[in-house]
Amino acid sequence: MGSHFYNEVASYWPSATNSTAAPMNDIAKVVFTRQKLFDLHAGRGNVPAQEPFHGVASWVSAGVANGDLPEEMLRLKQEPGNYILAQGGANFARSLVELGLVDEYRLVIHPVALGSGFPLFSDLQQPMDLELISTTHFRAGAMALVYRPVSA
Repeated sequence: MGSHFYNEVASYWPSATNSTAAPMNDIAKVVFTRQKLFDLHAGRGNVPAQEPFHGVASWVSAGVANGDLPEEMLRLKQEPGNYILAQGGANFARSLVELGLVDEYRLVIHPVALGSGFPLFSDLQQPMDLELISTTHFRAGAMALVYRPVSA
């Protein structure tokens, strides 16, 4: 995940009780940052400074990747485990897209027109063809779409 995203959510998930909390707390984490020295405990959101960071192990022991993004992703892809879920802000996502590091896009469309935002594909050098893999419709009107880039 991107470092800004990590700083925003690391104080929330360890004490969350909703159905998404257990998976979020169980998965191993790597924080991508351009900072050579990144303090995992510095961005505790709204947790008071005197309260110790009491997060679950996956948050406290998250790895830090501050090298070349393609090299760091290649290193992670060679490690054992399932797929890599990238979470973070628009800048982190756009970097992954621009460098061709995304194997599958899982997009959720919500029935809300905002009128502004950060485009995910704005840094592409050329059009990218995508193959629709699956769709899931939710009762509230949202729809999850899974796409894979089509190899040239």
